[in-house]
Amino acid sequence: MVVPFMVAVHACIRTRKRSRLLVICTGGLGDNLLTIPALKSLREAYPAEEITAVIRPVSAGLIDLIPEVLTNEILYHFGRGPLSRLFEPLRAARFVLRNGLAFGTTLAITPRYGVDSVGGAFVSFFSRAPIRVGFSAKVEREKFFRNWLYDSLYTKCYSVPAEMHEASKADLLLREALGIRPAALPARELSAPISAAPYTICFAPF
Repeated sequence: MVVPFMVAVHACIRTRKRSRLLVICTGGLGDNLLTIPALKSLREAYPAEEITAVIRPVSAGLIDLIPEVLTNEILYHFGRGPLSRLFEPLRAARFVLRNGLAFGTTLAITPRYGVDSVGGAFVSFFSRAPIRVGFSAKVEREKFFRNWLYDSLYTKCYSVPAEMHEASKADLLLREALGIRPAALPARELSAPISAAPYTICFAPF
C-alpha cells in the first residue's frame, strides 16, 4: 500500500508545474475519431499546452493519428454495470493520482453523456481543474439525485438533445464554454495502427 501511494505522490509532484488540458473521451472508436476536428481546434487555441486524452482501451492508438495534437493518451476502463459505477469514485480518484493528473490540469472536457460517462465526470472532478466542462442529462424524476450529483462535478454543464451526435457535442462544448469554433476537415485518408490492428480511415465532411 505504501509503495503505490508514494508513486502516486511522486507523479503528482512531477507534473505539478505543467499546464495540461484533459479531454475525457468515453465514447467508442468511431465517436473519438469524429471528435478529431474539435481536438485540432483545441490545439490551435492552446498551442503551448499539454493535451492529454483519457480514452477507453478500444480507442488505444488515437495519438498515432494526431500526434501533432495530443501530447499523451491514457487508457481507462470506464465502469458500465451498476456495481462498477458504485465504485467509480474510488476508481477515478486512484486513476487520477496514479497518472499525476491531480496537479497542473487547467481544463477538463468530457464531450459525452452515457452509461460510461459517470466515470468521466469523476475523473474530471478529481483532476481539480478549475474549469470542468460536461453535459447534463435530465431524465426520469426518480433519478433526480443521480443527475444532481453528476452535474455538481462540473463547473460548466450543458444540456443537449439525446439525438445529437458525439462530434456535434464536442463542437458545442468548445463553442459555448471556450468560444472555439471547430472547422470541418477536408476529406482525406489516414493509415495508422489502432489497437494493434491496421485501419484506413477516410474523413469526409458531411
